[in-house]
Amino acid sequence: MEAAGVAWWAHAGGFAFGFIVAWFVGRSSPRQPRVRVVSPLDY
Repeated sequence: MEAAGVAWWAHAGGFAFGFIVAWFVGRSSPRQPRVRVVSPLDY
């Protein structure tokens, strides 16, 4: 039964680590790229 506890903690730790990494990666890059609106009058 102890192996099941170790597996549970390994999965929980992996989830937490992945969540933290995804949070840092999401902060470093913009969620949506900036789009420049060009009017036909600009030509």
